[in-house]
Amino acid sequence: MIFICKIEENVSEEAVRRLYELSDAERREKADKLTGLHKKAVSLTAGLLKKLLKEKYGFKYVSISHSGEYAGCLGENVPCGLDIEKIAPRDKKLIERVCTKEELEKIKISASPESEFIKIWTIKEASFKAGIGKSLPRFFKENEEIEEEKKSFTYETEIIDNYAVTACIKKEPII
Repeated sequence: MIFICKIEENVSEEAVRRLYELSDAERREKADKLTGLHKKAVSLTAGLLKKLLKEKYGFKYVSISHSGEYAGCLGENVPCGLDIEKIAPRDKKLIERVCTKEELEKIKISASPESEFIKIWTIKEASFKAGIGKSLPRFFKENEEIEEEKKSFTYETEIIDNYAVTACIKKEPII
């Protein structure tokens, strides 16, 4: 089950205060490190979505993400990961550092290189959140072990309002 929320820019202090009241201490601490009411509201909303999926629906695995105007949460009873990122230009050196040769080629030939890079990035992030690999930097190099492990997951990427949203879910074994 996935929930995606769009948080408007003009968030009131009262709305953020209410989100704080509903949130647990860990999420409040994370929000306290952010600047601006909007960023705090998005972070707090992601935490509340996680709480909803764990407590009301009882999902064993829950992954949250937030970027810009969007907060999201994915809940499953198998390992899963969610990532949301705004599609925007990125530094060429960053792209070259985090992409494999094959990924760089896909970006180069794409009609929308910025969108293609963000799709690749969100797949890496969602995979890591689902428990693939021991550290995110391992995704930035050719890694046969990670590529093999990724085959046991399904991936879905949607573009929503210039944001890439990728869900990664472990495939159920066929008995």
